[in-house]
Amino acid sequence: MTAANHLIRFYSITVTRIVALSFAWLLFISGCTVQPSPRTPERPVESPVDRLLAAAEINYNNNQLTTPRDNNALQKYRAVLEQDPRNPSALDGLNRIVEKYLAWARDHAEDGNLTKARLYVARAETADPSHPNIKPVVNLINDREAQKTTLFTLRRQDVLERNTSRIAFDSIARHITNNRAFTTIRAPDDASGRWIYQELNARVPFRVEAAFEANNTPSVLLSR
Repeated sequence: MTAANHLIRFYSITVTRIVALSFAWLLFISGCTVQPSPRTPERPVESPVDRLLAAAEINYNNNQLTTPRDNNALQKYRAVLEQDPRNPSALDGLNRIVEKYLAWARDHAEDGNLTKARLYVARAETADPSHPNIKPVVNLINDREAQKTTLFTLRRQDVLERNTSRIAFDSIARHITNNRAFTTIRAPDDASGRWIYQELNARVPFRVEAAFEANNTPSVLLSR
């Protein structure tokens, strides 16, 4: 065999091997599975009802129950019920509005502020006039009104410094004397409550009947 034949045979074998290796490499690459990139989970689409309920909850937490007129919890819960009359979250929202107003009404009735108490009852009735807890609160307010309560508010700093005006104590004492009123003394601490009682008792011709309550706003509530 000539040198030329040897050279041709060498190149033929080399090309055959290169082709074989290339084919094998292609098979290897094609056999590799390309992992698809993970899909980002789609966020659920928020419905108009969900948006109304979320906005109503914000109003409720900010005590925007029936005011402002165009941005309040009652308005939004009712808008939900127009679309879904049995929506449990909206129905619960109406109930919570009524209960919050009634709680405020009870607090003001106990403090002798009957005008404010009736205002909160009226707002509760705006949300749900048939709510079963409205009537007991109305009865409580009527009872307080029948007692003819009178509230005297004292300045906290004056009480703490034992510097309340003698005129204020004289006025309260006259009401106690003229009406034989039962006295509820509210004070930020026991010592202040006892001091108020002593000041009043020194100005009344009989022993004052009194109850004591802890309250950051000092006051004297008279009822008969």
